[in-house]
Amino acid sequence: MNRIITSLAALCLLASCAPKTAFTVNGDVEGIADSTTVYLLRSEGKENLEAVVLDGKFTFEGEVEAPESAYLSDKTSSRGSSFYNLVILEPGKITITGDASSRDLKVNGTESNDDYTTFITTLNELMRSTEGATEEEREAIDEQYSELLRDAAAEYNNYAGLLIFRNVAYDLTPGEVVDRLAGYPADVQATKTWEQLNDTYTKKVAVLSNPYSDFAQGELSDTTSMVSLKSVVEKEGNKYVLLDFWASWCGPCMREVPYLVETYAEYHDKGFEIFGSSLDQTYDPWKAAVEKNNMSWVHVSDLKYWKNEGAAMYGVNAIPANFLIRCEDGLIVASDLRGEDLKTTIADLLGE
Repeated sequence: MNRIITSLAALCLLASCAPKTAFTVNGDVEGIADSTTVYLLRSEGKENLEAVVLDGKFTFEGEVEAPESAYLSDKTSSRGSSFYNLVILEPGKITITGDASSRDLKVNGTESNDDYTTFITTLNELMRSTEGATEEEREAIDEQYSELLRDAAAEYNNYAGLLIFRNVAYDLTPGEVVDRLAGYPADVQATKTWEQLNDTYTKKVAVLSNPYSDFAQGELSDTTSMVSLKSVVEKEGNKYVLLDFWASWCGPCMREVPYLVETYAEYHDKGFEIFGSSLDQTYDPWKAAVEKNNMSWVHVSDLKYWKNEGAAMYGVNAIPANFLIRCEDGLIVASDLRGEDLKTTIADLLGE
């Protein structure tokens, strides 16, 4: 009897010594040839993991201090890969199933992966419904898409929820975003994703209701000629200036352009101006985007990509990002005005 008790105690001791940060990823996937090397591409400078496929099966093992985004691929980057699928690394046993040849993979086994897979499955079904849809039907689907994002971000209080929340944070005020971020559990708050998002919106809270900070960059027509934000804010006739950080390579930025063009056309003569600072790193794409889309406002850039000095000054690490400046006192009165919200806000301020 004593031997049994001793053996059980030893087993318990061994179990308690198992790292609570350990994860195992087991794949059972069709459409991958035997002897193919697959990779788990980790973020934040961590070493990628490798495994060899046999009969569609492979295994990765490792440890993680906090939840982390990784990508399963047959290449060491997304370029040229046959599949590139998000895997949330967190303690526990994670499974990957499906067919790699159709890029239909499902990741399950831990809370965040289960939730994210549920979300993506629903999202993909919604996207398939756009095929052959009328313009009116597409508008309804777009609203369903937005609602799906909002609901999932509100429901999932884990790392999956945080990844989704990034896409709807601009619907809230900076203060509301910071409050929502404070509600995530400690393991999520320990992630780089949470830290970057919290830092961005904490800075925006500090910026709002405070005077704008001036900077100058080269203008589009002659990059050696510097134009300052101050010169535009203080220009006679200007009442509100939208400081807009964007780039020609940024899909979400370009989707905002029609709203900017429409609002500018209607309210420029009433005192609305835009000071666009581009995060492009080469001149030609920047110029081409401005000309193609009839973006007829003030355009500047230092062509330093993510090291754009103006963006750094305003704590911008994701675009599009904008700040509305009231010219009479130089105060920033709003930020991250997207879509119809931009026109509605300017109409309230300058409309008759």
